Amino acid sequence: MRLSLSHRVAAIGLAAVFFISPAVAQPAAASSDDPLAGCEHLIGGTWTSNSSDHTFEWGVGRKYVIANSYFVDEAGEAKLVGQGLWYWDPAAETIKGISLAIDMPFDVMEMRSRFEDDRLINELTTIASDGTKSAYIETWDFTDADTYEWNLHQGDLDDPVMMSDTYTRR
Repeated sequence: MRLSLSHRVAAIGLAAVFFISPAVAQPAAASSDDPLAGCEHLIGGTWTSNSSDHTFEWGVGRKYVIANSYFVDEAGEAKLVGQGLWYWDPAAETIKGISLAIDMPFDVMEMRSRFEDDRLINELTTIASDGTKSAYIETWDFTDADTYEWNLHQGDLDDPVMMSDTYTRR
């Protein structure tokens, strides 16, 4: 694969995001009736950059979202490398998620997500096979209904951007 190890660490985090409103760049607010309504826009199509693709689908009863992450090799072939599940936790009043990965420097990623204006912020904790944990923050800045700018920070938002990419839906 053409991705560096650090890009692999970051790319699976991209699956953590799954909420964009159907309108241009404004995420939908969670409601008590349907706290995952904001993910409607991402269902269907493929979100793609030069190095990875992501797809999103509803789980049973629209109670959760399944996200698949693919690395694209030099021949343009996509290989499934991660699958995530996101849900609304009513006790914590937040969106939570978990992703499992292969061919990555970690096996598990836990997520908590929140919206701030036209930005989705994901707090990520990766867990390697030896139990080592690392913390990251990723941001998705929505520029229109089918595009977002992705940035990864180690630790917190005040830290410099480690990696960035642009994703569009096709």
